[in-house]
Amino acid sequence: MIPVLFDTNIYGKVVADPNKAEVIRRIGTSRLSVLNFSLIRQELRRTAKGKTHRRTAKLRPLLLTTYDQIVIANAIGISREVAHLADAYHVEYRQLRGHVGKKKIINDLRIIACASLHQCDLVASDDSHMMKTSKVLTACHVVNARRGLKSPRFITYDGLKRLINAL
Repeated sequence: MIPVLFDTNIYGKVVADPNKAEVIRRIGTSRLSVLNFSLIRQELRRTAKGKTHRRTAKLRPLLLTTYDQIVIANAIGISREVAHLADAYHVEYRQLRGHVGKKKIINDLRIIACASLHQCDLVASDDSHMMKTSKVLTACHVVNARRGLKSPRFITYDGLKRLINAL
């Protein structure tokens, strides 16, 4: 199995995909093991209740149902270890002159910390504005190297679809 963590935005991409059912089926039959990180589910739950998808279906239940169909059963919480590693990433990020405040970036850092601590090979994300910036990636790589942790590789939703078609 290939451990992977999906960023919150990936679930929105799956819901919007015209081949949603096929994508979910392929993820389920692939060698991917998608971690169930409670932070991601919390972010999905914060989707506005009245927001709709294609003018008919409520988006929030679609996102949560899709999440539940994709992830493995055991939920991972924000442990002290995840929180400390994310904090270390932020300290390194600030030393690299990263300008985004901790409050705005901490969840992205927690996602990377969870993936690193749980030895995920991949993080699927289309967030190029914060999570995948060079300073964030460098900070995480430096801290992980100091702690003997493997940094996950990042792939986009399109890269994820290519991967599940190949597996």
